[in-house]
Amino acid sequence: MDKTRLRADAGRRRSILAWSRNRARDHNRFAFTGWVAGGGFKRGFVHGATDDLGFSVVSGKVHVHDLHATLLHQLGIDHTS
Repeated sequence: MDKTRLRADAGRRRSILAWSRNRARDHNRFAFTGWVAGGGFKRGFVHGATDDLGFSVVSGKVHVHDLHATLLHQLGIDHTS
């Protein structure tokens, strides 16, 4: 796993509190769940947390641009170029 990098995410989790016009559950646009492994990422590290309902970020908020920059950095790619 030193040279392999894995990434998966659950997208924007379903919210039990938000309902769309067609009565289906909306996606939660305030928090998402994901993981990365291998390629120099620290094992067992958890970053951030949501409230008890999983609705709002209460610590460690990360913008998706920063997540992508980190992944590109781990691949040896300069995200600014």
